[in-house]
Amino acid sequence: MSNEPVWNLKDILPSYKGDEFDAIITDVKSRVSAFEQKRAELDANIEPQKLNSLLKELEQLDVILSRVGAFGHLWFSEDTTNDDAKAFVAKIEQISTELENKLLFFS
Repeated sequence: MSNEPVWNLKDILPSYKGDEFDAIITDVKSRVSAFEQKRAELDANIEPQKLNSLLKELEQLDVILSRVGAFGHLWFSEDTTNDDAKAFVAKIEQISTELENKLLFFS
């Protein structure tokens, strides 16, 4: 038996594949698309309440992407030779980069 740490990742993400995982990714992509549509609302006259609302939306997106990323990196850290974990981390990094690039206008 190995003395290496094994993370209980079920609280972070139920699975790295399947309908539940696909739903999380679909949801975050949809939220990013909706957020992109709010770009026109950003101007010098934006009301503080509206800006705060947009910041909260952005924070929610970050929480989702961070949760999925944390799952992948913790899983990979258990066994760096695990090809499924490597592939998952690469997939999530690609998705995260793609979505974060769409949100750069808000930086």
